[in-house]
Amino acid sequence: MLHAIDFDACFGALTNLPESATPFPWQQKLFEEFVQKQFRTTCDIPTGLGKTSIIAVWLLALAHHASLGVAHGFPRRLVYVVNRRTVVDQSTNEVESMRRALSDDPRLRSVAEILRTLCSVPTNDPLAISTLRGQLADNAEWRYDPARPAVIVGTVDMIGSRLLFSGYGQGFKSRPLHAGFLSQ
Repeated sequence: MLHAIDFDACFGALTNLPESATPFPWQQKLFEEFVQKQFRTTCDIPTGLGKTSIIAVWLLALAHHASLGVAHGFPRRLVYVVNRRTVVDQSTNEVESMRRALSDDPRLRSVAEILRTLCSVPTNDPLAISTLRGQLADNAEWRYDPARPAVIVGTVDMIGSRLLFSGYGQGFKSRPLHAGFLSQ
């Protein structure tokens, strides 16, 4: 079971840290807060100290809660909003690397299996990834199975417009669906 998770090892496998490296203390503390279902309103960390790794911390905390059968009070979606397209693309690449690690790294096999139990539609990939930014089509992974853990990376404009029921390029009937999926 995952409740005996070795956070350092799983985090290292998810984020491709060298064997000798350990997570930053703020990352370990954030994981502990997530385990207690405490959520910060901001994460004020200087550039270059691994803010994108918040995604890995959240994913491991979600798997922890799912392994204990208490995932109902923990968010299954992480919406990562960034104000630059290049950072959105870089963040998406990081999350795709995490998804590959979930399927390829034996140290993460139990994490992937636990995350799959949360999905209502059977899938080999326990993590949905979608990028919402201009000039890029939405792959709709985040909307297909609302129970499946998902990371939605997007620009302020694309996420904000969907939350305000006016998503760019969205039809009249799909706007409430997008707003609801992103806000919950």
